[in-house]
Amino acid sequence: MNENIDLTKILANCPEGWEFWSDNYGKVRFMCIDKSWNSPIFVKRTDGCRTCYTKEGWCSIDCPASCLLWPSKDCRDWSKFTAPWYKSWKFDPMTLQPFDKVLVNDHSDTMWKVDFYSHKDESKAYPYRCIGNSYTYCIPYNDETKQLVGTTDEAPEYYRYWED
Repeated sequence: MNENIDLTKILANCPEGWEFWSDNYGKVRFMCIDKSWNSPIFVKRTDGCRTCYTKEGWCSIDCPASCLLWPSKDCRDWSKFTAPWYKSWKFDPMTLQPFDKVLVNDHSDTMWKVDFYSHKDESKAYPYRCIGNSYTYCIPYNDETKQLVGTTDEAPEYYRYWED
């Protein structure tokens, strides 16, 4: 399924130079995402020129059509694409700032709850200090994690900094 895709989310943290397929240019290499543009996904063509795509993978916001940017020539379904660069990238809890909304819990069998982050104290058994309490696990509250509230589900792999 490629309906309602947002390639800026799928390609977030994509390394520069990653190869994709374009129906109108063939092999292209990822350059960057610049959300200040209507077509924020920039790629470099094999002829050295750059071109850009909308978050839906269209060539132009003015001419909505079908997606023209794909994971590869043979893979035409972004919902089946797994970003390989996520395997080496993990969320770093040190990037949290005071008053950031977070999801917290103490054990894998306790429910995730919302709190506000305060700071980390490595010398404590429950190092993540929040407004409500201190916790073992602390991840950002965002669109990728909000469905965890009130569940004992595992955090998405990207946020599991406690696993190797």
